[in-house]
Amino acid sequence: MTRILTTIIMLIVSLAMQAQQGLPINKLFAGDIVPQEEMVETRIKGKEIAKYQLSYFRSLRFEAGKSDVEQIRALLETGKHQDMYFRSDKPSKTLTIMVQFMPQGQLNRFACMKVRNTNKTIENVTVIYMEGRLDSLEKLQGIINNQK
Repeated sequence: MTRILTTIIMLIVSLAMQAQQGLPINKLFAGDIVPQEEMVETRIKGKEIAKYQLSYFRSLRFEAGKSDVEQIRALLETGKHQDMYFRSDKPSKTLTIMVQFMPQGQLNRFACMKVRNTNKTIENVTVIYMEGRLDSLEKLQGIINNQK
């Protein structure tokens, strides 16, 4: 019984990790930049996000040094993109990057990063990966702006 349960859990974890496979940002989600135990992770599937034309949502929140933030930013900017959006708000020291990757079959894939400078060495970072039928960054920005 324990072996079956362990096998099922490993299968679920490996399927969830498939979402970012093939994207450079997967390195972050795999814990290769910031250790997983230092991140707060949220995963959502199903009805809660279907109304936004999304089928999968995964976010990571953590604190990181400037070099880690630059490495994550480089991963977001690497690869084949369909669209990209940058916004830097100097007074609040906030950087926002939104990327739409090339579709994978019928799935459109997006990643967003928001960085808030908390002091001179530490950044408060949120990275989100999403996929689904939603077909543009413009529509994604509309959804995000309506949720505020």
